[in-house]
Parts: sequence; C-alpha cells; structure tokens
Amino acid sequence: MKEISKFPLYYIIPIIMGEIKRFFRDDGSIRISRSLKEGYLQMVKAKEVLLQKLNHEPTYQEIADAMELDVADVILAFEANQFIYSLDETIYENDGSPILLEDKVSNKKEEDVVMKVSLRDEIQKLDQREQLLLHYRYDLSMKQEEIARKLNISQVQVSRLEKKIIKKLKERLAVA
Repeated sequence: MKEISKFPLYYIIPIIMGEIKRFFRDDGSIRISRSLKEGYLQMVKAKEVLLQKLNHEPTYQEIADAMELDVADVILAFEANQFIYSLDETIYENDGSPILLEDKVSNKKEEDVVMKVSLRDEIQKLDQREQLLLHYRYDLSMKQEEIARKLNISQVQVSRLEKKIIKKLKERLAVA
C-alpha cells in the first residue's frame, strides 16, 4: 500500500478547515478570559499615556516596553478584545437583495496558517485507512462510490467513515 504520510495535504486541508470553522461558528460565541480583559484595560490606559507623551499612536512594542511585557502578550490582548461582527450581518440592503459583511471581507487567498498546520498534524495522527479515505476524497476528488470500490466497502460505509473522521478532527482541534 502507498505511504499515506507522503500525500500532499493542500487539497484536504482547506475543505476540512471550512468544516471546522463552521463547527466553531455554529457552536457558540467566543469567550475571553477575565485576566486577558483586565490586562487589555491596563494596556489601553498605558496606550493613552503614551499617546500624550509621544504625540503619535504608540506601537504594540512601545506599549509592551512601557508595561514591561512581551509584545506577543500585548498583541494577543488587543486582538482578543476586538468587537466581533457576524459575517452573516447585513451591511446594506437594496431592493430586497442584502449585502452581507462576508461579501465585503471575503478573501479567498488569505489562509489560516495555524489551523492548517494543526489540521495537517491531526490528519497524520489518523490511521492509514482514514488518511487514505481523505486522500481519495479530497486530494483526488473521488466520489464515494469510487472510494468504496477501491477499499472494498459499501458507499454507505464510506459516507459514515468520512463523517466519523471529520467529527474526530473537529473534536481534536476544538480542544487544541
């Protein structure tokens, strides 16, 4: 049997990432820890002081230096406390044809690198049969009937296995 771990995962990953993102979106709202919120409030105060002192919008690095923090912590706090808009939010409606925020901000080229790396790692942890099924289905764009013939199982079994694998990946990545 062909070495599974050598497949190019660049076809599988975007498709499964979409499923996982849908899972996160439909599962509920994003929660920010209290300590991150409190740290953010202190950073906003430091930002205001620096704005007066420096006469320009302070950078994350300047805020981190002033508070004796790592710049990554400052960036995380500011990013985590951004207002979250729903992509399904209507931003304009004319003649009953709504324009959603998703239509305006969608960028097909932008990729979530962290999610892709995590997903690739989780796919490589799957057993060989599961990886093979994903390879046939997403890399080679084979139909379930074709996969069933190759694996000597029924199309219904392929469908069930595929759903089981995607659920497994979603659960593993939700914990991470």
